[in-house]
Order: sequence, then structure tokens, then C-alpha cells
Amino acid sequence: MAVPMWMQRKVRDVMLDFSYTKGYMALQEIQDKYPVEARKIIFTKSKKGSNQYSARGRVYLEIPDEAFDRIENGGDFIPFSGVFTQNVSAHDRTSGKPKTRIRKTLSTVMRKKAKSTRVKAHKRTYTNMKPVKLANGEWRILKGTPATKGKQPLTKAINKAMNNEYQIAEWIKQFLK
Repeated sequence: MAVPMWMQRKVRDVMLDFSYTKGYMALQEIQDKYPVEARKIIFTKSKKGSNQYSARGRVYLEIPDEAFDRIENGGDFIPFSGVFTQNVSAHDRTSGKPKTRIRKTLSTVMRKKAKSTRVKAHKRTYTNMKPVKLANGEWRILKGTPATKGKQPLTKAINKAMNNEYQIAEWIKQFLK
């Protein structure tokens, strides 16, 4: 028994609306986890593709934000180019400072007091490299933006919503009344 075309179109429109709504809800959750502007990500619905035998539709996702696109889809290594200057403020440099427990015991035996030298404020220049402060407070000098594997938080959230048959059935019942 064939399903009437008007019913196929109605179900298509309801499913497009469901996926569109769930996509924006997923974006709001992701915005809390990742620094991304939800206004930059564009969802569009298309009802094209209807023919005699089926009523099709698609939801398109466009991500113009490069940082979020790297989180969603991953990215390649991007080398830095140019000269970067870093302003270094005046500070004390200590030599002979113990870094491990073994060095600590040896340094107390060998030297009672660590030597300290005052360094004036100066500038450091890096060619094709850039100093980056990590989340834990350490500094690293990188040669480029590292390659990342896509975490696909948005795709996973939408797929999770689309696989929930109970929620889809409730949505269809609500709109077919």
C-alpha cells in the first residue's frame, strides 16, 4: 500500500522542523563547552527533491567560524610564518634551582643558597615560531598550530536526537493533529 504524497510531505516538513530545532538546541549546549558564536553557524532547510515517489528534504549546516570548524571536523598542521616579538618584563633568574627530588638533595649538599641574577626587561624575536601559554601556565614555543582530530560535538548531538524514536514520534504526533 502506497503512502499518499500529502502525508509524505507533512512528515518531511515535521522532520525538517524537528532536526532544525534540535540542531539549534545542540548548538546552545555546545556554546557552553566551546568558545563559539552560535550566530555564526547557519542552518538552512530545503524541501527540494520532492518527486512522484518520495518527499525529500535536507538540513544544511554551514560553519564559517574556522576555530569551531577545527573542533567539529579536525584540521591539519598550519605552520606559522613571519616574525613574532615577545616583550619580556624584568625578572629574577635563579641558577642551581632544584627541579627534582634527587637534585634537591644534591643541591643542599653542594650549595646552601641558589644564585639569583636580575634580568632587565627586553624583547625576544621568533622567526616562524610563536610563544604560546598553555592552560596549565607553562610556555611552549610552537612552530605552528598543531593538527587536531575532529571531535564532532554538533554531529554527535544531532545524531543522538535523531536516533531517539520516542521523541520523534511525540514530535510527529504533535504536528499531525
